[in-house]
Amino acid sequence: MGACARRGGLLENIPTRRLLFLALGCMVLICSYKAFLGIMDQSVKFWQKQNIQLLSYTSPLLTLLCLSLLLVFSRLRVRGWLAALIRWLSGLTFGIYIIHVHHVIWVKLLDLFRPLGELPTLLVGPAIVLAALGLLLGCAGLDWIRAVLFRTLRVRERLERLFRMNTVRMNETNQ
Repeated sequence: MGACARRGGLLENIPTRRLLFLALGCMVLICSYKAFLGIMDQSVKFWQKQNIQLLSYTSPLLTLLCLSLLLVFSRLRVRGWLAALIRWLSGLTFGIYIIHVHHVIWVKLLDLFRPLGELPTLLVGPAIVLAALGLLLGCAGLDWIRAVLFRTLRVRERLERLFRMNTVRMNETNQ
């Protein structure tokens, strides 16, 4: 979505302040809708279907929210050690995201974290923060192992060599 927005110049001429208000408006609508569903009877199939459609990753509101935030943050100019830290964390964060949203992992996480809801009220918040930190560190460790393995096996160099060989073969075939 971000690549399409960039290539098409989508929303580029909108001032950053308006993009922030757009993001805020989307968040308010999403939270209001979620609160409305909490009041309604969840057993009614219509509301369950609407909940899935309007609060999913692909809902128009969430897509517009993400796009506006993407554009706002893409306009930030960060330099120096902070830029290096953000670059490092972005790669790590993407690896963590890819690992923990895999369906098998997600099902296991639901089973693992479900008991947190049964804790006493005062312990739920700290338990969730510790569980999230544990998930972050665990996924970061897995991604670090993957990176070391890829470096050891020289995956990047081998893929580049394979790509070059394939490009040469395609050029020879076309001539």
